[in-house]
Amino acid sequence: PTEFAIAETFEIWMVDEDAIVDSPRGADLREMARPTARLHHQIRIGDAVCAYARSSRNAARGLLRSLTFSPLASAVDGGIDWLDAHVRGAFTIRVLRVPAGALVALWVVPRDRRRASRALVVAAPRGSRLPRNRLLAAADLLDSLRRALTRNRKPVTPPSQES
Repeated sequence: PTEFAIAETFEIWMVDEDAIVDSPRGADLREMARPTARLHHQIRIGDAVCAYARSSRNAARGLLRSLTFSPLASAVDGGIDWLDAHVRGAFTIRVLRVPAGALVALWVVPRDRRRASRALVVAAPRGSRLPRNRLLAAADLLDSLRRALTRNRKPVTPPSQES
């Protein structure tokens, strides 16, 4: 029988489009990202990570919200391996979702607040200029997302004022 196991678990944090577009250049992601009260669980089936589960973080009990078989699970697994090989020090890893940019990153948050946080993009739309397998300063990631989101925004025309 094939065995299922939880490989890793991460808090899910999110940044919304308005926070990114309205932020100043060099903004601190720690000030903009918000916890979602959800957890991302990497699911190992046999020797491979090919699924992830999402649960709610509840003081009384955690509730499983979804179980998804998706390439995102192996992308996150590859990102974890990359971070293990290239990043040293005391830090926390979070899953960072940016729905407006269809982006998922592993967000590396140093325990020392004087050090800048960084992000490793693990999923982004085709044609995205965001690099994979390169740790970006979180401020650089936000600047790139701001440029992309601003480019894709359509100007809003106010309704005419009729008397």
